[in-house]
Amino acid sequence: MRDGAMPNDGKSDREALEKIIEKICGRNKTTGKLNAKPKAKAIIYFPEGEYILHSKDDNTTNAETGKVTSNTLNLVMGHVIIKGAGRDKTFLLMEDPMLPTNPATLYSSPKMISIRHNGGGDNAILATVTGSAKKGDMSIEVDDASKIKVGDWVKLILLNNDKKVIEEELKPYKVQNSMTTLINKGVHVVDRHQIKAIDGKRVTFEEPIMHAVNPAYGWDIKTYAHYEEVGVEDLTFKGKAKDNFHHHAGWEDDGAYKPLDFMRQVNSWVRLVDFVSISECMTFSECANCLFLDSEISGNRGHSSVRMQYSARGFIGKVWDHSNGYLNNDKEFKEYKENLGQYHACGISKQSIGNVI
Repeated sequence: MRDGAMPNDGKSDREALEKIIEKICGRNKTTGKLNAKPKAKAIIYFPEGEYILHSKDDNTTNAETGKVTSNTLNLVMGHVIIKGAGRDKTFLLMEDPMLPTNPATLYSSPKMISIRHNGGGDNAILATVTGSAKKGDMSIEVDDASKIKVGDWVKLILLNNDKKVIEEELKPYKVQNSMTTLINKGVHVVDRHQIKAIDGKRVTFEEPIMHAVNPAYGWDIKTYAHYEEVGVEDLTFKGKAKDNFHHHAGWEDDGAYKPLDFMRQVNSWVRLVDFVSISECMTFSECANCLFLDSEISGNRGHSSVRMQYSARGFIGKVWDHSNGYLNNDKEFKEYKENLGQYHACGISKQSIGNVI
């Protein structure tokens, strides 16, 4: 990495990374905004050393309101790899917290780096499902496959709050009054797939269908905005999570140091990446077929480890989570514990399906 980046000098290297991102993407001459780059075909390489990618000097101040803001480094691209010389050699630092957009919203601090598709063109209906399928089937009948082509990535979606649908989904359990989202919005299934073949009105996927499909319940195939083949590897993220973390005590506890997320990426990976004193290590959001493999989480305990959120067929494996801190019921911080781990371990959240930890 060049463009002014100097490891180990105690100065922020964010501007240098911004210049590299601009070289890869270019700018729209009319709007001045960075272009999206679906096929960047780029490797951003950090040689051995420490690189500061966020400090208080990188915050911006609104001239009218005086509000100070921390800003995400957005890589709106696919086919790009951020690579270090080794997780014991290359360190990407967060010297100061990412400021929340609203301190009362404990999770509102932005991520430091987000590799993402911004979602334009997402969620348009391509076809209505007309045939049933069992979990594990590879194909489905639709009313009209003319808007779908081989190689497309799509979403197979159900959203239905009919009582019969909810009861069937919960069997053998009963609906509880506390399940307000389920009662009001309904059963919400989002299964992401790539199209392998089309024969008339029958659409075949590359991967098995992960949920039984009853066409009477209102299943659709919708567009899925995404990029592909993004990777982060062979480096360590270091933050400065609080010595006395307490769950939901404040924004600094829950989200001040969030180094990385993937948004709407497929066939992508994070491997051989460690995290030291981090609030929230890594989130895959609206992703498919992504992998997180071989990671050590240490230093001060933070809010969460690694999660697949709104994602399909992700894999999280070989994670050694042994950060240090205090149990949440130790409100006076009397008994420091080593190897405690993040408050939330590796997990799955929101409308996710087919993931493995």
